[in-house]
Amino acid sequence: MLVGGVLKYLVTRFGNRRYAVLLVAAVAAVSLTAAVDPHRSVEPGSTLHQQFEATPAAVVSDPVTRPWGSFQDEVDAPDLTGWAIIPEGSDDFLGGALDTQKWWVYDDGKTAGGKVNASQLGVGDGLLTISGQGAGKPGAVSGGLQTAFATTYGRWTVRFREDAGAGYGAGVLLWPADEVWPEHGELDIAEIPKGDRQQVFTAIHYGARNRVVGAAKVKGDFTQFHTFTLEWTEHGIKEWLDGKVILDVKAPKEAIPSWPMRFAMQQDIGTIKCPGGWVQCANGSTPAVVKMQVDYVHAYRQG
Repeated sequence: MLVGGVLKYLVTRFGNRRYAVLLVAAVAAVSLTAAVDPHRSVEPGSTLHQQFEATPAAVVSDPVTRPWGSFQDEVDAPDLTGWAIIPEGSDDFLGGALDTQKWWVYDDGKTAGGKVNASQLGVGDGLLTISGQGAGKPGAVSGGLQTAFATTYGRWTVRFREDAGAGYGAGVLLWPADEVWPEHGELDIAEIPKGDRQQVFTAIHYGARNRVVGAAKVKGDFTQFHTFTLEWTEHGIKEWLDGKVILDVKAPKEAIPSWPMRFAMQQDIGTIKCPGGWVQCANGSTPAVVKMQVDYVHAYRQG
């Protein structure tokens, strides 16, 4: 029963992220002497930041005509003094196709509610679009991708939005390059599991028992573009939303990764059977197509 419960949880919660790895992690988790709590719980003593209303950032003017070889100015992001952009980890999504030298695309991976497919990704008008279709029905599809580039420590800024629509939930995160999960954790920059897109969640997962620290929940209209910045150093992890700090974690030390991670984005699919898991399951108001649109991703290193 424990194995079945853990596997069901992992497929529901993390189904389209490196599937085989999660199944192996689930089997390994069963061997732990302490019981595994399959729910998202906040580590005792961690800070749950106060909620504030996130207001939409200004629209980037003329995003399509930015010159090649340079990266657009960021909207509502923290000061970049002391940080240098990493071109191989950054993308303004100019042109008409995804740069497959920079991105690894999830293709034909099964989830609890459907599967992810490369056909659901598109680039045009200066945006990356991840489309979800058919939520709540057999054959539902969505998409996801991660950078080929991996690094230990750095800063990432991403500006994105998501259509309203239950059955899909945007996820933006850092994922361990060695795919050792849950031991090597994940850094959730933004998760929007509810269909009305009026709340975003962030958290740091770490350790074999998948502990969670530094959870934050912020209200706002995330059908509009917002700017998220995550800074990860050996001393801690800090995150800004539209220039306001929403997460600042320096302890416990084991929650701060010291190994390479990759930046990933995906539109998770909710379960067919309701009530579902982390992502709200589809309902009668779910549009035929739900889009997550990304204006830019910028990666930085100190120096």
